[in-house]
This record gives sequence, C-alpha cells and structure tokens, in this order.
Amino acid sequence: MMSFPSLTADPIFGSMVWPLLILAAIALGSFFIRESRPLRPTQLLVLNALRLLVLLLALVALLRPGLTYTSKSEPRGAIAVMIDLSTSMELAGEQASQSRWTEQMNALKQILRRQSQFGRDTSVVIYGYDEKLRLLSSDPKQSTIPDKPTGNVTDIGGPIAELIATQLDPPLSSVIWMGDGTQTLTPSQADPLQLARQLAQMDIPLFMVGIGPRADSERTLDLAIESVPEQIEAFSRNQVVVRGLLHARGVVHRELEVGLFLRGKDGNEKLLTVDTLTPDQMDQNLPFRLPMTAPDEGSYELAVRVKLEDGELIAENNESIAFLNVRKGGTRILYIEGEFRPEQKFLRRSLADSQEFQVDFQLIPKASSERWPEDRSDAFKSETYSAFILGDVDSAALGQENLRLLVERVRNGAGLLTLGGYHAYGPGGYGNTPLASILPFQIDSRVKQPLTGQKIEQLHWPGPISLVPQVIHPITSLGLGDDNDKQWKELKPFLGANRWGRMKDLPGVRILAAGSDGQPLLVSAETEKGRVLCAAFDSSYQWWLQGRSELHRQFWRQAILWIMRRESTEESIRLEMNRRQRLYRDQSADVMVHWTPGDSGKPIPAETSVKVYRAGREVSSLILSRKDDRTMTARLDSPTESGRYELRATTMSSSGKELTSTLPFVVSDVSIESIYPVPDWQLIAQMARANESAGGGSFASEQIDEIMDVMIERKEKSAIELVESYRLGDGNIDSWALFLAFFVLMTIQWLLRKRWSLA
Repeated sequence: MMSFPSLTADPIFGSMVWPLLILAAIALGSFFIRESRPLRPTQLLVLNALRLLVLLLALVALLRPGLTYTSKSEPRGAIAVMIDLSTSMELAGEQASQSRWTEQMNALKQILRRQSQFGRDTSVVIYGYDEKLRLLSSDPKQSTIPDKPTGNVTDIGGPIAELIATQLDPPLSSVIWMGDGTQTLTPSQADPLQLARQLAQMDIPLFMVGIGPRADSERTLDLAIESVPEQIEAFSRNQVVVRGLLHARGVVHRELEVGLFLRGKDGNEKLLTVDTLTPDQMDQNLPFRLPMTAPDEGSYELAVRVKLEDGELIAENNESIAFLNVRKGGTRILYIEGEFRPEQKFLRRSLADSQEFQVDFQLIPKASSERWPEDRSDAFKSETYSAFILGDVDSAALGQENLRLLVERVRNGAGLLTLGGYHAYGPGGYGNTPLASILPFQIDSRVKQPLTGQKIEQLHWPGPISLVPQVIHPITSLGLGDDNDKQWKELKPFLGANRWGRMKDLPGVRILAAGSDGQPLLVSAETEKGRVLCAAFDSSYQWWLQGRSELHRQFWRQAILWIMRRESTEESIRLEMNRRQRLYRDQSADVMVHWTPGDSGKPIPAETSVKVYRAGREVSSLILSRKDDRTMTARLDSPTESGRYELRATTMSSSGKELTSTLPFVVSDVSIESIYPVPDWQLIAQMARANESAGGGSFASEQIDEIMDVMIERKEKSAIELVESYRLGDGNIDSWALFLAFFVLMTIQWLLRKRWSLA
C-alpha cells in the first residue's frame, strides 16, 4: 500500500537563499544587456522567452526538486490450521446434537471465509493430524479434506514438531490448532508443552481451539481408571502394589471405591483390596494404591475397577486390565535396624536393583527403648519372609520370644544375614539369647555395649581392615581367577569390625573372608534346613562411594542368594509387550523375548519362536529379530477379531530342556479413541499458557472471529513502513535530460542570434 507522493526540494548549499540570489543576479545582468542592433518585437519576445526557459532550468537545477512517498511492506507468511482427523471427533461436541467433527468443520469454514482479509502475502494452509501430520490444502481451490475422521490414534506433539520442520515456504506465522487434546498414542513422539514454548521463542502464536463439551458441562460425568501398568512382573509371595489414577469428572464430595480383582481362568473374580477416594473438585486426578501379595507362579489377570455412576455415557474406561506374571524364586526380605546409618542405605539400594528381592525395612530406634521388646511375632511366625537381615540393633529391642521365633524360622529353611555394628553380636547382648545357638562362633556374654556412652574398644577391631577371601565360594567370587583377587584388592578397606570369639566346630562353619591380620570377617554356617551368614563389618557402603557400586550389588546379591540356597541360576525366557496387553482396534505393539543365561552365560538360542494362540489354537507366528545376546524383538499387529489371546515363546536350554513363557493379552472391540468422553482441557490450557508470550491462547470454537481479529491486528503491526524519495539529478536519465534541455535552448538561441546577425 503506497501513500500519495509529496513534493520536496533540496537546494544547493542547503538553503533557498543562494539559488534565488544567483538567479536574481543573472536576471539583473540580462536586464542591462543591449543588443547590437534593433529587433522586431517578435524577435525580442522569442529571445526573452528562451532566456526565461534557461533561467527556469537553472532554477530547477539549483533547487533540486523531488518526490517523496511512504509505503507499507507486509512480510510473507503462512497460517497453519491443524484439524483433528482421529475418530474421537465422531463423539458428541459442545452441543449434543452435533459431533465434534461437525463443530470442527464449522470453525474451519469460518476461518476460510475470512482468509481474504490477510492479503496476498499471507496464505492459509490446512493440515490434518492423527498419528502423523498430513497436508490437506495449500490452495483453497484444491482441498483434500476428508468427509469424516478415520485416524485410529492421536498424537499431539509429533504433528506439531513435523509442522515446524516442514512449513518453511512461506514461513510459519501463526498456528490454529483444533482438537480435543486427547493423547492416545503412547508415548508421544514429542513433548507438546515444549513445542508450545518453542513456537513462543520463534514469536509464532499458537491458538488452541478446543473441540467438545466443556469440563463443567452437565454431560461430562465420567470416572476413568488411568495409568495402571498393563504388565506387572513379580515373584511369588512378594508384595505387589498396583498404582494408578482415578480421573473423576462431575463427581464431588462422594466416596468412590476403586477395587482390585483377581480374575480366574473360569471368569470368576475375587476382590483383593479396595481404596476409597473422595474428589473435592469437578475435574480431578486422584492417585490410588492397591497392595496385594503375589500368588504362586503363573500368569494372572487383574482388573482395577470403579463402579459406574448414574449418568455416565462411557463405561469402557471404568475398568483397566493388568496382567500379572508371577515367577518362582522371589525373595521377600525383612531388614531390621536400630538406626539410619550409611550401611543400611546402600545395602537396601543394592538389593532393590535386583528384581527378585523385595526388602521390607523396619527401624527400632534407641529412643523407643522404653517400649522394648517390640512384638514382631507376626513377621517371624508366618512364611511371608524367606530371608532376614539383622543390622545394628540391640537384642533387647527384639526380646527372647521374637529371637526364638526367628531361630525356628531359620532352622525351617529361612536365610539369615547378620551385620556388624556397635550393638550387634556380643556388644548387643546376643550371647544370652536363642540366636547364639545358630551363630557360627562363641559370644562373650559378660560384656555388653550400653545404649549410651563410649564405645567399648576391646569388642571391635580398629580399621582400616581389608577383606581377603579365604576360600573359593559363590559369595566372594567377584571375578575369575586372578581377576577376583584384583577386584578385592581395589576395594576400600573397612573402617572397623566386630571381634568374634572362637569358631564353633560344627558342620558348615567356614571362614569365607578374613582381615589382613587373619581376623574373621565373613563366616557362614548351616543349621538344619537354613543358612546363616555373619558379617563383622558395616562399612561396605564405601565401595559405592569409590565408584564400585556394581561390585557392591554383586556381593550382597550373591550373599542373599546363598542364604536362600539359590547360588546357581537356571536358564529361562520371559515375554514382554512394550505398549499394552489390552490392544484396541487396529493397534499394534512390540514384543520382547528376554533371556536369562544362567550359569552357562550362553546367548539367547537362535531357534526361539513366538506364536499367538486363541482358545488353545495357534493363530499366527511372529517374526523375531535379535536385538542383543539377551533379547529378541517382534512386531505384533492386533488381530482382527476381539477376544483373549496368548503369546507363547518357546526355546531349548543348553541341556536340551524345553523352556516356555506365556503372556496373555486382550483385543478390545472398541477404538481407543472412543473411550475419552471429555477433551483434555488441562493439556489445552497448559499449551496455551506456554505460548502466551507470543500472543497465543485458548479459545472455544465459537471464538474463531476473535482469533482472526487478533491475527489481522498482529499482521498490521508487523508491517514495515518504507520511505522512498526521487530527486531530480540523482539518476542518469533525468540528469542527461536536464543537460540536453539546457543544451538545446542555448543552441536555439545561438542559431537565432546568428541568423539575426546579433553579437
């Protein structure tokens, strides 16, 4: 757009005075000129006219006139309109009488009606998205917008990332995003909040247009079980906690019971536990926790369910299925300590890294000595725990009866690990307790460390003390041959250790490791069906601090496995699915076969196979590819028929034994897009806030005109005002034209004067 030009002058010497003085002098000189002979009036008129024209040309040259005008230049850009192509748009919109797709198409038509207001420099480009970004129209006359949505899943972040990377010519100036904001592709290909911030940094506004019923609408009553893990791995008798979220909409100040059910092969269900939740907001996520004890080895189906409320339109999301795969060999450990010391912190961390171990920690601090002994009979009587760890805890804290029950459990097959400390062994008064009968050394019961006061030095070895293995044993094997000795020499010495009495002359008593001066530090014993391992030290945590955490984990894992009589590991395989064990229509998942090599150390056999079964009949076979020596992967496409299926992996062990692993899964007859009745307004609002600095925001579909007005105002503000001037004499053409005009006038005057015989 160009303004009307204005006339300007740029006289020489920067002032109008000098050109006028020069012309006045020339004109005055011309007045005193007398011709050499008289002229006729017409001849005199012609000569004076030529002189006047020359003076005018001189005036023009001295004044240097010009034209100045201003124009506005608007940058080229593209307004990207993103519409949701997933089948969730077939659900009811803000008005129950129309679908979300109709609501979205009406908003798009409103945008297209006003696109001419942006001028030729701005184009409206229409994109669609579901799992990926799809270009639908860059020209209003050529559009490929579908008649209905067909996408099976929705990704929010991935398509926006694709848009930023692909819309380069013309460059992206604004984004109008429309949809219900429900992320059904897990995981998302990109973080939508991070992308909203990235657009803000690029000064590109993101207008979030939510499609669907509002969060406070009367039609949004819905209870949904979310974030429940679909595959849970556990060992038998270990405690399992099923966690998730109850998304409650439209229900306030009402108790809601979330139940955990174990579903048998006959279809019957058993209620295991219930968590009661009470929402205090109209739209709220409430975390729940459902503990259970893992049953015997096998595959089980768990159902997490909340009761359907009156008025709910969708019932499918009131339940979530989880598959529990229980393996034998798990160990639930009771660890009793007297104080929070570094040794217990790092020991628990190392054991927690082994999936088959579950450590329940109990603290009996000195401050509670008035209530000693504390009753722990339930823990020692039952078979819940198959291994026990006693730390730096005084014998009075447990009492004679608890220790008697502990000894009985160990003799019946439980494992016991005892650690060093100021109140362990003799200093803790254990010489006068039933525990002394199963310890592999004599305990002096005459001297006991008081709960408060100075440490009794004669009860402990001063540090530093290095541990030196005395025999080849599964516990002290950190490497092969010379490498084992090297590993132990590189580990930091202990800060001290307990002094023990004479070793008992009993079967199974062995000094596994001693200090550099021969003092016993690690001793094993066997008592009837159980095993006992005694450690005189309590500062192995230094191995973690020196960067050798892997050896710390290995050592203590081997110790627990030994007291459990599981020092040898067998080969096995295990199946896992990366996404869901409840597949919705047209979904797919990655299947992994994990191999445990056991003591052989051999890689996963090449003849491993995975097949899909339904009702005991083989349906298909998966194509496996080797990922590494312990993993094979395959792609599982969802079967066309809904129902319950089973994956079955088969391979052969090194000894020729057939190894199998099964993994059940369910194919639902509904689409994952159809189970979310309410848009994710929280995500839409978060993305809008992340883009506020660039002018973005959250809008309803009926506010399209407001968005268009904002973009038009933004476009006008972004226009650049250009001032252009054209001055006489600055260009070659006008300079030569002025010179030629002056030359022609002077030539004509000279010819006429010659013809008229004038001087």
